[in-house]
Amino acid sequence: MTEPFTHSRPDHYTETEVADSIISSYLMRIRMELERALRKHPRPLKSLHEGHSVIREEFEEFWDEVKAQNLTAHSVELELVQTAAMCLRVLVELGPFGFKAQP
Repeated sequence: MTEPFTHSRPDHYTETEVADSIISSYLMRIRMELERALRKHPRPLKSLHEGHSVIREEFEEFWDEVKAQNLTAHSVELELVQTAAMCLRVLVELGPFGFKAQP
């Protein structure tokens, strides 16, 4: 049986310290995942439709784990970090600074 997804924190840290530490850790992992994905798939996204498809594909992998009740801390983190990395990729490549109006 797989372990349920839980997030525990040491009692000697304040809520803010724990939140800052967790956020920093996840942001680093998201950045590393984005860099890995860009090396594997270096072609820039061409449209918001393509960006939506990439995000949806990653989210669907997470949803498949949920539906299969196959959740572990590792599987949840892996799929959500990958989804967040693709959201960041769309923002970077197609967001306000990279957005090109659709004809």
